[in-house]
Amino acid sequence: PVIKDNSLLQTRSKDIIDQFFELLNEQGHLQRSVIFYSDQLHLSPQYLSSLIKKETGKPIKQWISYMVIKHAKELLKTTSLSIKEVSNRLQFVDSSLFCRYFRRCTGITANAYRQNYKIRK
Repeated sequence: PVIKDNSLLQTRSKDIIDQFFELLNEQGHLQRSVIFYSDQLHLSPQYLSSLIKKETGKPIKQWISYMVIKHAKELLKTTSLSIKEVSNRLQFVDSSLFCRYFRRCTGITANAYRQNYKIRK
């Protein structure tokens, strides 16, 4: 007989979510692709994306961006690395791509973020 145990499904979902966030914490500043995470967890990108959205209320790409930006902000605040070096550290193809990404996610440029932070300090 088929056992319809919802708690088993819930546990599996929770495990996947936990593993995703563990991976995101370790690799999030370097890996921006949903496929990377789905491969690591042996799931389809679609399934992982829908599960994350269902369980957290936020799309997976938003979580990934959050981690990249969190790391970028940390580097901008705590190091004297140039924007280009920060971009390299986060494995962007070039610094202009990083700058557009940062601005799109935060609404301000990486330089402005660094300046604002220094002023407030």
